Amino acid sequence: MSSLAAVQADGFYHPPDFNPDVHKSLNKFHNSHPLRERASKLDQGILVIRFEVPYHIWCSKCHEKIAQGVRFNAEKKCIGQYHSTKIWQFAMRHHCGCIITIQTDPKRTEYIVVEGAKKKVEGIQTAAEAEVIELEDDEEKKKRATDPLYRLERGEESKKRALSTAQEIALLQDDSDAKHADPYAANRILRAKLRAVKSGDRALEKRRKQLGLGPDVELLPDAEEDAQGAALAFFAHGRSDEAAKKQHEAQRESILKQSIFSSPHRIDSKHNSSSAAAGGRGSNSSSSGSRSGQLLAGRGGSGQRGGSGIGGGSSLQQRAAKLARLQGRV
Repeated sequence: MSSLAAVQADGFYHPPDFNPDVHKSLNKFHNSHPLRERASKLDQGILVIRFEVPYHIWCSKCHEKIAQGVRFNAEKKCIGQYHSTKIWQFAMRHHCGCIITIQTDPKRTEYIVVEGAKKKVEGIQTAAEAEVIELEDDEEKKKRATDPLYRLERGEESKKRALSTAQEIALLQDDSDAKHADPYAANRILRAKLRAVKSGDRALEKRRKQLGLGPDVELLPDAEEDAQGAALAFFAHGRSDEAAKKQHEAQRESILKQSIFSSPHRIDSKHNSSSAAAGGRGSNSSSSGSRSGQLLAGRGGSGQRGGSGIGGGSSLQQRAAKLARLQGRV
């Protein structure tokens, strides 16, 4: 950027025809306001400002919640006075097109939603519920000044309230003194808790690395409810963890002891067991299977092929037996 462009960017550039005696300022020379478009309605008493919503409100048109602190470009103007304090009104437009108007209330020192929205009602409504001191209004002050009996009653209530408040403050002070009487002991307890938390975090980090999980995965401490839920999910048939492990190991050992090559004896045994479980329908199939076995056995060197043929029949009989059992359950 050149030096001339830098001066122009800062707003200090003076054109050749600028005369300070005639124009006085650059704004008058350019016939513009220092606030630019924000002061476009200044002749109507309106100034555009950035306004923050003082509390949670609900839009009356789209029923959307507008959180406290959300900023809008609002038109600010004075609509009256309360004694010597001005009453300001702020009009802003929501993205749904609804015009929300909020104005100040110097009498109660708060903001009032005039139109376009509704204040969200919080849980605390009164000064007693909020545990704050309720300020007197003008009518209360006038009544206290003119009515001596009312002033006496209010004085007694103020004394009782002050006494109860003093007792609560004394209890709070005693509690604070007891907590801070031995700073070393309090610090030691706090550091012990911190060390326990760090130790647990290190254990979880080590466990995460052992499982091969990424750094984005955060492990949580073990909980008794999770262990009980897992036990009910995986061992719902009443078996314990040790019994399930033993059964799994037994099945694994039996599988490892078996040969990877099928034998005719094993196939025949499967055929006999499946035909016995098949029932009435299986008897006809077993008789036909035995006849085919006899025919295959009478042939020359085709015993193994006959065995494989029986194995194929056996698989069909097993499917028929399973189908019969399922139909029986239904």
